[in-house]
Amino acid sequence: MLIGQSSIFTTGVQKILEQVDEIEIVGVVPLAIEREVDLVVQIERLSPDVVVLAGEDDDPAAVETLLARLLKAHPDLTVIVTNLAENVLHIYTSQLRVARGPDLIAAICNLPDS
Repeated sequence: MLIGQSSIFTTGVQKILEQVDEIEIVGVVPLAIEREVDLVVQIERLSPDVVVLAGEDDDPAAVETLLARLLKAHPDLTVIVTNLAENVLHIYTSQLRVARGPDLIAAICNLPDS
Protein backbone atom coordinates (compact mmCIF):
# COMPACT_ATOMS: atom_id res chain seq x y z
CA MET A 1 0.00 0.00 0.00
CA LEU A 2 1.27 3.44 -0.90
CA ILE A 3 0.22 6.54 1.03
CA GLY A 4 1.36 9.82 -0.49
CA GLN A 5 1.31 13.51 0.19
CA SER A 6 2.31 14.81 -3.24
CA SER A 7 0.60 13.29 -6.26
CA ILE A 8 3.72 13.74 -8.41
CA PHE A 9 6.04 12.09 -5.85
CA THR A 10 3.52 9.34 -5.11
CA THR A 11 3.00 8.60 -8.81
CA GLY A 12 6.77 8.38 -9.30
CA VAL A 13 7.17 5.94 -6.40
CA GLN A 14 4.20 3.94 -7.68
CA LYS A 15 5.69 3.64 -11.19
CA ILE A 16 9.01 2.44 -9.75
CA LEU A 17 7.33 -0.19 -7.58
CA GLU A 18 5.06 -1.40 -10.39
CA GLN A 19 8.14 -2.44 -12.36
CA VAL A 20 9.08 -5.06 -9.75
CA ASP A 21 7.34 -8.44 -10.11
CA GLU A 22 7.71 -9.28 -6.39
CA ILE A 23 5.78 -6.17 -5.34
CA GLU A 24 2.02 -5.79 -5.63
CA ILE A 25 0.53 -2.41 -4.81
CA VAL A 26 -2.83 -3.15 -3.17
CA GLY A 27 -3.84 0.50 -2.89
CA VAL A 28 -2.73 4.09 -3.37
CA VAL A 29 -4.21 6.48 -0.83
CA PRO A 30 -3.66 10.24 -0.55
CA LEU A 31 -2.08 11.33 2.71
CA ALA A 32 -4.43 13.53 4.67
CA ILE A 33 -3.18 13.83 8.24
CA GLU A 34 -6.56 15.16 9.32
CA ARG A 35 -8.21 11.97 8.00
CA GLU A 36 -5.93 9.42 9.64
CA VAL A 37 -8.91 7.34 10.79
CA ASP A 38 -9.66 6.72 7.10
CA LEU A 39 -6.08 5.49 6.63
CA VAL A 40 -6.46 3.01 9.49
CA VAL A 41 -9.69 1.73 7.90
CA GLN A 42 -8.01 1.47 4.48
CA ILE A 43 -5.19 -0.57 6.01
CA GLU A 44 -7.72 -2.88 7.66
CA ARG A 45 -9.59 -3.27 4.37
CA LEU A 46 -6.55 -3.77 2.11
CA SER A 47 -4.40 -5.70 4.61
CA PRO A 48 -1.01 -4.77 3.11
CA ASP A 49 2.26 -6.40 4.18
CA VAL A 50 4.02 -3.04 3.87
CA VAL A 51 2.88 0.57 3.81
CA VAL A 52 5.10 3.06 1.99
CA LEU A 53 4.51 6.55 3.36
CA ALA A 54 5.77 9.02 0.76
CA GLY A 55 5.83 12.46 2.34
CA GLU A 56 7.21 15.87 1.53
CA ASP A 57 8.84 16.44 4.93
CA ASP A 58 7.12 19.80 5.36
CA ASP A 59 5.55 18.63 8.64
CA PRO A 60 7.73 15.87 10.14
CA ALA A 61 5.92 15.99 13.49
CA ALA A 62 2.59 15.22 11.80
CA VAL A 63 4.15 12.31 9.90
CA GLU A 64 5.68 10.94 13.11
CA THR A 65 2.31 11.21 14.86
CA LEU A 66 0.59 9.43 11.98
CA LEU A 67 3.27 6.74 11.96
CA ALA A 68 2.83 6.10 15.68
CA ARG A 69 -0.95 5.88 15.34
CA LEU A 70 -0.78 3.52 12.35
CA LEU A 71 1.63 1.21 14.17
CA LYS A 72 -0.45 1.33 17.34
CA ALA A 73 -3.56 0.32 15.39
CA HIS A 74 -1.63 -2.31 13.36
CA PRO A 75 1.36 -3.54 15.40
CA ASP A 76 2.35 -6.19 12.82
CA LEU A 77 2.54 -3.64 10.01
CA THR A 78 5.82 -2.51 8.45
CA VAL A 79 5.91 1.15 7.42
CA ILE A 80 8.59 2.59 5.15
CA VAL A 81 8.84 6.38 5.31
CA THR A 82 10.49 8.25 2.47
CA ASN A 83 10.43 11.89 1.50
CA LEU A 84 11.64 14.37 -1.09
CA ALA A 85 14.19 15.98 1.21
CA GLU A 86 16.59 13.06 1.56
CA ASN A 87 17.59 9.88 -0.22
CA VAL A 88 17.10 7.70 2.84
CA LEU A 89 14.32 5.32 3.84
CA HIS A 90 13.21 4.83 7.42
CA ILE A 91 11.69 1.41 8.05
CA TYR A 92 9.51 0.91 11.11
CA THR A 93 7.62 -1.94 12.71
CA SER A 94 5.83 -1.74 16.07
CA GLN A 95 7.08 1.84 16.45
CA LEU A 96 10.72 0.76 16.15
CA ARG A 97 12.95 1.64 13.23
CA VAL A 98 14.41 -1.68 12.11
CA ALA A 99 16.46 -0.51 9.15
CA ARG A 100 17.58 2.48 7.18
CA GLY A 101 18.79 2.68 3.60
CA PRO A 102 18.56 4.35 0.21
CA ASP A 103 16.97 1.52 -1.87
CA LEU A 104 13.16 1.26 -1.64
CA ILE A 105 12.85 -1.94 -3.67
CA ALA A 106 15.55 -3.76 -1.70
CA ALA A 107 13.96 -2.59 1.55
CA ILE A 108 10.57 -4.02 0.58
CA CYS A 109 11.94 -7.30 -0.79
CA ASN A 110 14.34 -7.95 2.11
CA LEU A 111 12.20 -7.18 5.16
CA PRO A 112 12.80 -9.41 8.19
CA ASP A 113 10.08 -11.97 8.82
CA SER A 114 7.54 -10.85 11.41
